[in-house]
Amino acid sequence: MPEDRRLAAIMFTDIVGYTALMGKDEDQAFKILKINREIHTLNFERYDGTLIKEMGDGILASFPSTYKAVLCAIAIQEDAKFENISLRIGIHEGEVVFEGGDVLGDGVNVASRLEETAEKGGINISAAVRKEIKNKAGINTKFIEEKSFKNIEEPVKIFKVYVEEARRKETAKIHPKKETESSIAVLPFVNMSEDPSQEFFCDGMSEEIINALSHVGGLKVIARTSAFMFKGKQEDMREIGKKLDVETLLEGSVRKAGNRLRITAQLIKVSDGSHLWSERYDRELTDIFAIQDEMAVAIVENLKVSLIGKQKKALLRRHTENFEANILYLRGRKSRQQKDLEGFNNALKFLNEAIELDPEFSLAYAEIAFTYILMGWFCLTLVNDELKEKIIFHAETALKLDRYASDAYIALALAWELIDNNQVKAEEYARKATYLNPGSSEAILEYGFILGRMGQFKAAMDKMESALILDPLSIMANNGIGYLLFYQGQFKSAIKRMRYILDMDPNFFPAKFIISLSLTELEDYQEALKELENCPQTYLTVISHLGYIYSKMNRQEEACRRCL
Repeated sequence: MPEDRRLAAIMFTDIVGYTALMGKDEDQAFKILKINREIHTLNFERYDGTLIKEMGDGILASFPSTYKAVLCAIAIQEDAKFENISLRIGIHEGEVVFEGGDVLGDGVNVASRLEETAEKGGINISAAVRKEIKNKAGINTKFIEEKSFKNIEEPVKIFKVYVEEARRKETAKIHPKKETESSIAVLPFVNMSEDPSQEFFCDGMSEEIINALSHVGGLKVIARTSAFMFKGKQEDMREIGKKLDVETLLEGSVRKAGNRLRITAQLIKVSDGSHLWSERYDRELTDIFAIQDEMAVAIVENLKVSLIGKQKKALLRRHTENFEANILYLRGRKSRQQKDLEGFNNALKFLNEAIELDPEFSLAYAEIAFTYILMGWFCLTLVNDELKEKIIFHAETALKLDRYASDAYIALALAWELIDNNQVKAEEYARKATYLNPGSSEAILEYGFILGRMGQFKAAMDKMESALILDPLSIMANNGIGYLLFYQGQFKSAIKRMRYILDMDPNFFPAKFIISLSLTELEDYQEALKELENCPQTYLTVISHLGYIYSKMNRQEEACRRCL
């Protein structure tokens, strides 16, 4: 086989303290190794990196450009920090030989030596790499030293990349930071058709744009839950933007007449209400996929967000080419959101019909898995092994069809959590979901709930707060924070958080229940009883807590009556 000699950016990474960890806790060491591999694999895909080989806890990779190699290294370090893994990374650009699945040459040796000189959590690069990236905005470097290495002819000038100061717009993120991002909320498109039943189509249009944009690194996209809070409300755009904490809003309308569509869309700057972009699409109904693609690209371009690595492919990725199957999928999602038995059964009907039309429609399989989970969650079906098998079958089928289906991983996490109470397995799937779609508030939120149940309160709170950035009006994210505050003994803070939820939804009884628990801990038993008055008296947790309060008030007869 002829050798392939070319210029390439070479990256070498290594886990700090891995050998010592293997000696202390082999199971934990293997878990970290697995997570580390996932971090690298996903970021290599995002930044066009090629895995050359793994050497124990070390990983060797090549990149077509130094810029992508450095951006990838930054993303890897931030994801590793998120998982409490300490890495060292070295990057060098030089001529190397690719031969038989391996890479040879001084470029590899220099990258390896640079990795060894990096500090814990750091990235060291050579002068050749620094030369290529020195004018890239947001990437800061500092000269460390010039050093001679064994078996390398010339001394190597070593520069450090400042990870904390690197521009987050260029990296795939798990922790959104609003000060470094563009931000947008996609409001529900208004149905201008004479047929009110077309509401599902308008909502689906908005949701699919949200889902597409959420894969763009450097763009904070508000989740559906919060954006749809303003459906049908005539509020000033600047007020909506302030409540959602975004710089821009997308609003639009859909008019459907037969097979013709008229879609209008406007991108609005929140600070002054001005239009950054607007467009009208007069097309055939079957052109909806092309319209969504054009709209997503126009939004990204007008927000001046750079698409790095394979982000444009993710932005324009279609889950089906079958128009009718997609319509049935949207009907299924709309039905599922009713959250009652009729809605769930209709959702399953529509989604199964979508799969009949397109057996490779991965999102439809994932949506079926979610529907079964919610049926179990709302006690509308038996929560048993049969339900678990249905959920896992549909979620795993979705992953076989599309290994990037983050929704399927969320479904698997919920299945193991709901049915088996296996938090370790659930945590593994939730973590994968956040890696695949760092902009998904649902994935981050579920990860937070699982960590909380595992007693990892600080990590859980970080996830809840990250989810809240993407979904600021989310009742479930606020509820999760309230639970965590309660379990950490911060009862007054828990009450305050739950009162905030009740301002949004006065009928959300879990908030009242946590308020009652907190007041009980604060020994305010009379107020604790009042909070339970409007809670469902058929729930075992409510009944048992009523009995507990009465016993604390020395009303033993009432306590016994409640617990019978």
